[in-house]
Amino acid sequence: ESFLSQSPENVISQNTIDRAVYTVGVVNMIGFTGMDDGASSFSKQQKKNSQSKENISSSIHTRLLGQHIKPSYRLTQFVQTLLPPSLPSIYHSQQQTTSNDKPTPPSTRAHAFVTLGKLCLRDEMLANESVYLLVRELQPLNKDAPRSTPAIQSNALVVLGDLCVKYTSLVDPQLPILASCLQQGTTER
Repeated sequence: ESFLSQSPENVISQNTIDRAVYTVGVVNMIGFTGMDDGASSFSKQQKKNSQSKENISSSIHTRLLGQHIKPSYRLTQFVQTLLPPSLPSIYHSQQQTTSNDKPTPPSTRAHAFVTLGKLCLRDEMLANESVYLLVRELQPLNKDAPRSTPAIQSNALVVLGDLCVKYTSLVDPQLPILASCLQQGTTER
């Protein structure tokens, strides 16, 4: 959030932002298992580990299994801020037009979509809020609207695939859109 409010001479590099967003996603996945569903899997893992004290000390992986630290609301907001095609400008007043908005670099958006997906795998409510946002990236809003870059579309499609495995009922109604995106291909070379 702070990089959005910095003056032009203190701007953080795009690489730094990309790495920070990527790191947020990686750290969020520490201890995640495919069967992870919050507290219930943690208590199952605790019971399993308490039966054999050898298993607890056998590896770091075992100690991290089932760990779940929910990311802060501000961190989630930061990732969501990087998803739109343009960053909101905080310098202009509400009476001015949004033509001063700075475009979000495609690589930053691509990283943000992957990180959002990782956050959604740990938080069903966030996943529910994000499904339509992810689906929207797969298709233009109208025929004249520009499509997202292939990297962004690919990442949104992968995230929706992961969410389909974890929260089938959320993504199931969107499957025709996912399938049509796969059939369309790309015209860019």
